[in-house]
Amino acid sequence: MPRRNRARGPSICGSASRVYGTESSKIGKVGLLMDKKQFSELHSSSVKLMQSYFAAAEKTSGMLNNCGPTPLPFSKRFAILRQEIAEKEAQHLYAAAKQLLHDAARLGYEAVQ
Repeated sequence: MPRRNRARGPSICGSASRVYGTESSKIGKVGLLMDKKQFSELHSSSVKLMQSYFAAAEKTSGMLNNCGPTPLPFSKRFAILRQEIAEKEAQHLYAAAKQLLHDAARLGYEAVQ
């Protein structure tokens, strides 16, 4: 069977790397070009994004917990849909930041003056 090329599609990490200033142009031969302070800031941002994602997931869960045996009115269903979109967005941002941390752990990072 021919081997298919599994090229990655557009990654959410691309947008997050721009947010955190670690675009692929800043990846050196040894690792990511950042200093310890930038790495710590990236870690702090990742933790904050994780907390934001968990808060959004809890809010969605609470909204779903308020459902009863009868169908919800359109306005409440729409509010749940909006919240689920916000939760998914928070999840993607957290996953992107976490991937950058994993890359830094895997590749290391170079000291930048």
